[in-house]
Amino acid sequence: HVLNELDVMFVPRRLQFHYDLGVLLYSCSKGQDLGSAVFHVADQINHGILSMIPPEMHVEIAMLNLSAGSRAMDCSDYETACSYLNHALTLLPGDHWSSHYESSLQLYFLRAKASYSCGDTQKAYDSLKKILEKGRCIEDKLDAYYLYVSVSREISCLTSHWLIF
Repeated sequence: HVLNELDVMFVPRRLQFHYDLGVLLYSCSKGQDLGSAVFHVADQINHGILSMIPPEMHVEIAMLNLSAGSRAMDCSDYETACSYLNHALTLLPGDHWSSHYESSLQLYFLRAKASYSCGDTQKAYDSLKKILEKGRCIEDKLDAYYLYVSVSREISCLTSHWLIF
C-alpha cells in the first residue's frame, strides 16, 4: 500500500524529468545532425507524458521521431522504427496532409515498410491506403503502389491459406 502511494507520487515527477531532459538535449542540439543521439533525445521526450509537449512543439517533436524512426529503419530495427513513427503521427496536426504533406508521405511510407517488415500487414496496408488516398500525384504514390501490391498479395495468401483449414 505504501509502495503504491510512493509510486503515484513519484511517477509524474519521473516522467517530467525524462521530458525535461529530452527537451534540454533537443534544444542544445537543434539544427545539428544528432546521429545516433537522436534515439536518446527522442526516447527521453517520448518517455514523458504527451500532454507535456506544448502544441507549438508538436511538429518539431514529430520530425525528431521521424528522424529516429528513419535511422532505426537504417539499422533494420523495425519494431523500434514503428514505435517512433507511430509516436510522430500522433503529434502531427489533424490537417497534416495539407500543412505537412512531404513529412506525411514520408511518415506513412516508412511506417508501412516498418510494419510490413514486422509482420503487421494490416497496419502496412492501412498506411499505404492512406498514401494512395491523400497523395497528390502519381510520383508521390509510385513507391506506395509497389509495396501495396506486395502487401495485398501477402494478405490474400494468408486469407486463402486460412480458408483451406
